[in-house]
Amino acid sequence: DARWRVLVYFTAIGLAFLFIEIVFLQKMLLVVHHPTVALALVLAIFLIASGAGSAWTTRVRDEDARRCLIIAVSGIALLGFLHSVIFDPLLGALAGRPVAACIAVAIVLLAPLAFLMGMPFPLAIRGLEEPLVPWAWGINGCASVVSPALATLLAIDIGFTAALWLALLVYALIP
Repeated sequence: DARWRVLVYFTAIGLAFLFIEIVFLQKMLLVVHHPTVALALVLAIFLIASGAGSAWTTRVRDEDARRCLIIAVSGIALLGFLHSVIFDPLLGALAGRPVAACIAVAIVLLAPLAFLMGMPFPLAIRGLEEPLVPWAWGINGCASVVSPALATLLAIDIGFTAALWLALLVYALIP
């Protein structure tokens, strides 16, 4: 049934997107040591880059949307995995460096990931029948509200890297 697919898909991307954002917010907080700076930095990177990714999908023809979704999700999984391996050591090496250097590295590392993360929502929403569109938005919004608290609780229990891997697994299962 189309409603169940919409429920699962838009819940999954709502949860996974925010899980990844929360993980990198925490990681940046450990580097810049200022909660406000870390929050502003991570939110700005994710909002601007994912918005650019979303806008870019308007160039994708309808018949290429599925292939583009698979490529985007594959890129998210690959970049997310690479980040899980290199992000902490790289930011650790930046410890004690000027905050501007940490910000520059964060932008270079996170913007491509966030760009790709902006694609799954618009690629899927354009293929829905009109009555399902508001429902998809609502489901995704609800998942986005629950996700930060859930991500934090899970990260406390299983660790931030494991929470990142869980989000990547969710992304990998959505196409």
